[in-house]
Amino acid sequence: MDYLVLIMTLLFLNMVFIVTLSFLDFRKKRYFYGKPFLSFIIPVYNDEKNIERTIKGIYNSYEGKFEVFVVDDKSTDKTAHILNRIKKKYPIKILKNNENLGKSLSVNQAFKRTKGKIIFIVDSDTVINRKAVRDALDRLENKKIGAVHFRYKAYPWERGPLESTENIEASFLSMFFGAQNCCSSLTLVGGCIAVKRKAFEDAKMLSVNAISEDTDLALKLNENGWKVQQSFCRIETSLPRKPGTFLKQKIRWGAGFSQGFLRHPAVYFRNSIFLCNIFLFFIPIIFVIFFGDKITTSDSTALFKLFISFVIFPLISLPYAFLAIRDKKYYESFWIYPFAWFYIPVISILLSLFFIAWDF
Repeated sequence: MDYLVLIMTLLFLNMVFIVTLSFLDFRKKRYFYGKPFLSFIIPVYNDEKNIERTIKGIYNSYEGKFEVFVVDDKSTDKTAHILNRIKKKYPIKILKNNENLGKSLSVNQAFKRTKGKIIFIVDSDTVINRKAVRDALDRLENKKIGAVHFRYKAYPWERGPLESTENIEASFLSMFFGAQNCCSSLTLVGGCIAVKRKAFEDAKMLSVNAISEDTDLALKLNENGWKVQQSFCRIETSLPRKPGTFLKQKIRWGAGFSQGFLRHPAVYFRNSIFLCNIFLFFIPIIFVIFFGDKITTSDSTALFKLFISFVIFPLISLPYAFLAIRDKKYYESFWIYPFAWFYIPVISILLSLFFIAWDF
């Protein structure tokens, strides 16, 4: 048996599986004709560069009645000064923490003051838009859906090598989460989350001891009978631009997944879409581990096959690369090669090492 062909076939089937389910959900028609009263909560800590852009985005994204709470988590930069200036233009409600409480506590305390039946939790470096808000409301019209998160893209001016590969990663993750919509997503990406008040209360709000409070919230919602979905509308956010910040983000993601799996294992095993996807993804890895010795240089065509696989394998991920293209700059799709050859292996090794350290 040609194991390289088998591996490539399974990875291709995995890609087709994800793309098909995502496309079917994307094409599904949803309608919401009302304009409910919304509450927006923005926790902010030392984000003087982005907070005004975030608040402006909210006021441009919804025509109905709403309220905006900005929680200043004892910032030490000019955030407080900027918020006081913004308040003269936009009727925001500023809550100031006397000490640094972190995102979860800041959001939970602000939530108690809100009146909306739907709460948007928006990071201070994320800019939402009208299309995204409307799609979230359309999805939340379904009585079974408790929360919605969104696709993300880097700010237009963030176009370095790291940001380009991160954009492809964001597209891959959005397709993966979108495929889970027909069942229920197992995570919420925290740049912006729209959650029903009743669902948030059932989940007992954000966990203060969770490493990744957004993923933890998604799992708690699933446990309480609520479904979680991802909107395919894209909203802008700031991606990590420095290696140190980037590494911290990946470690937090890895730790959050480990903690979530250990706390809520039943949620993962009940999700049929997640199990099918993991099966198609990990079978090739298992074959490499147990049958890798079959692909040796003693075979006169082995090196050639290996070379071809390195060329063709990234092409399987082209759909994700095309989704990450900005402003019709199609040459950006070539970032799929460094993404597949360098980015994925490095991230996989880092996360694997962290999982091992976590277990011990």
